Amino acid sequence: REIRCKVSRVEAVEGHTLYCVLTDVSAEERLIRARTAFVETVNHELRTPLTSINGAMRLLSSRFGNELPPKARQLLDLAERNASRLMMLVNDILTLQAMDQGRLNVTLATVRANDIPREAVTNMQGYADGFGVGLLLELQNTGASVQVDPQRMQQVMDNLISNAVKYSPQGESVEISSALTETEVVIRVRDHGPGIPAAAQGAIFERFAKPAHGPDTQASGTGLGLAISRELVERMGGTLSLESIHLTETGGDRAHGSTFIVRLPLA
Repeated sequence: REIRCKVSRVEAVEGHTLYCVLTDVSAEERLIRARTAFVETVNHELRTPLTSINGAMRLLSSRFGNELPPKARQLLDLAERNASRLMMLVNDILTLQAMDQGRLNVTLATVRANDIPREAVTNMQGYADGFGVGLLLELQNTGASVQVDPQRMQQVMDNLISNAVKYSPQGESVEISSALTETEVVIRVRDHGPGIPAAAQGAIFERFAKPAHGPDTQASGTGLGLAISRELVERMGGTLSLESIHLTETGGDRAHGSTFIVRLPLA
């Protein structure tokens, strides 16, 4: 058996009292070990074949996509999108596991602030094109730098932009901007979707958060991306916040979807 021992001290008029609580945590430890074993299985048994499937479909699409009949091309696109969703889920689970076990490495480096949104737009342009949504980049002319993990920062930006694209009407654009204050760089990702209801905003960054919209509006996802993004930003010394007014709420007629704001201290 595994026993957790907790000793506490209580102050009183006559002096202090120490008391001890012993808890049998054997079942909890078994669940933790089972979860760890499951995640390791996901890593070995799912990630490798999914990577191979994704690569094969991208190769097929790039080399022979124009030669396929329309129906076959449609099926190939559908398979590619669903394989990407599965890979996203696997990566999110593995990232959470690394966070919980203290194995998530964040290696800081000095990066030009404007390079972050510029690279993110380059990476996500093809994704946005698939939804018929544009990406508008607005950068303040500055040579400011921040200290971030470049790979993890792009993971955050990819998540924010992909969410904005999924909730933007076809023909609209997602606005990605970078501005400078006296102490920090502020990066904004703004969409022109329906906005997020006030009742759902408090839990939007929680793991496996409840859907913020109804079935007709809610986009597909793992429910983990924003929770991971906020923790990554905080580990790099910044903050991630949200500004949004739902179109059915007061002021919603003047709203412009949702804006996610990343604040990073200057290097």
